[in-house]
Amino acid sequence: MELHWLDEVSWEGLHGLLLQQEWHVLHFIGHGTYDLATDEGVLAFVGQDGRADYVTASSLGDLLDEAEPTPRLVVLNSCQSGAGGTTDLFSG
Repeated sequence: MELHWLDEVSWEGLHGLLLQQEWHVLHFIGHGTYDLATDEGVLAFVGQDGRADYVTASSLGDLLDEAEPTPRLVVLNSCQSGAGGTTDLFSG
């Protein structure tokens, strides 16, 4: 087993690394929340200004779909990661 830490904990850093080679597991440990306006969960990455850059669950889903092959296991450890939406219980 090999373990790789993402040094640049930004959306661009994850995007580049995930598409660079094959990954079997993606484990995110960080902050997140639920956006009631969009009825969707979001994860907090580090923005260029050092502040939180919130990325939606659908954006992460699109990125995972773009990866070849798609990681076999994705674990998200973040605040409110288990929250369900008002119209879609799996939108958190």
